Amino acid sequence: DAADNATVYTYTTKTSEVIKVETLVDGALGAGVITIVTDSTTGMSTGDRFSYVATDGTTVFSKITTVVDGTDLTVPTTTKAIDDDARLIVFTTTVNQKAIVTALNGAVSANDETITVDSTAGATPGDVMSVVATDASTQWIPIEQVVSSTIFAIPPGIGASSDDAVVTIYTIKQPRPLRILHARRRTDPDGEDIEIDIESQELYRDQPLKTTSGTPVFLTYKPTLTSGTLEIWQPANSIKMFIGMTVERPFEDFDAAGDSPDFPQEWFDPLVYLMAERLEPEYRVLDPVRLQMLSKKADEMWEWVNTFDDDTGSVYFIPDFTSRGYNR
Repeated sequence: DAADNATVYTYTTKTSEVIKVETLVDGALGAGVITIVTDSTTGMSTGDRFSYVATDGTTVFSKITTVVDGTDLTVPTTTKAIDDDARLIVFTTTVNQKAIVTALNGAVSANDETITVDSTAGATPGDVMSVVATDASTQWIPIEQVVSSTIFAIPPGIGASSDDAVVTIYTIKQPRPLRILHARRRTDPDGEDIEIDIESQELYRDQPLKTTSGTPVFLTYKPTLTSGTLEIWQPANSIKMFIGMTVERPFEDFDAAGDSPDFPQEWFDPLVYLMAERLEPEYRVLDPVRLQMLSKKADEMWEWVNTFDDDTGSVYFIPDFTSRGYNR
């Protein structure tokens, strides 16, 4: 669920970079067992953190004690019963340039102002992290201070989270989207995508009840200066529902030597000619003939690259029944 005027963060880490392995539990289990039989343990390692969906619908986190064989693994204990074919997700524990994936080392109570994790390596104050709560929802929390190699100081407001819950720390903060091009909702990870309308701020303001949860029908977005503001009507009534968006973001601003053009390779030559034509009036290094040749080449490059990027799709024509000619 998201509150009205909730701040929107955009992160570069994809789900596939956080999830290491996904499989299913092969056979129902009661609480308190130490061996879980799965469809496959391929890719799993001793010490990996994992989550499973319990019979009561909550998400439980634990750690792999031993990978016994191709299907069996042992764990400290299962705290809740598991249905047959319940999803089991194993998470990565490596550090990359975009995110640090770690886990809670001890349960967290509501409104705690420090949390203990396996490692704080690579994190800095101001980074934003996500912590999975005991009700399976995701909490977004800024890091106020890296207290030690295992402890973060955070602002009040965190909800209860269980030991071994996955913590993802985002170390690169992308600029807010300029606009949202397409949005869709999905009721669960394997569900169908259903399109959500993108509407005006006025339509959102006209809705009488903005906090009553239900099925998201439309959203509206404004790219405010520091972080965009996303408003959804209605807020989701399930913590398993998520909304995917295709967005338009700012281009790379080339403010460091290592920056690469934020364009596909076919744009590289056109960029050179277009930039040369743009800068020529300021520096005036070409004679009129060569300037004319440069402008012509830049126009050719621009026309070619725009044609290259054309999207393939159907064109639909419909009659205009409102025209004067028809009414006569």
